[in-house]
Amino acid sequence: GAGESGMAMRMMLDRMDVPVEAFIDSDESKKGSLFGGFPVKNPNALVKDKERPYVVIGSVYEHEIADSLDEMGFHEHEDYDRVHGVEYHGIK
Repeated sequence: GAGESGMAMRMMLDRMDVPVEAFIDSDESKKGSLFGGFPVKNPNALVKDKERPYVVIGSVYEHEIADSLDEMGFHEHEDYDRVHGVEYHGIK
């Protein structure tokens, strides 16, 4: 998600040298914008990409996102993971 939790997750991944390509957010008003210097795509982009991306859920809506990914044919621990305990605390 292109929000506080997503930003905290992006920063954690960056420190681990894991490349981040984009944020995925279901809020249509964010589609096509930049968040933290990265493009924001809508969830449909996940199935339109030529290669299936690996998704890290960094949102307070973790369960809803996981359910949506499952419905799209993604599999937990194969195509996506949930990272628990990452919180936003005024990271800039």
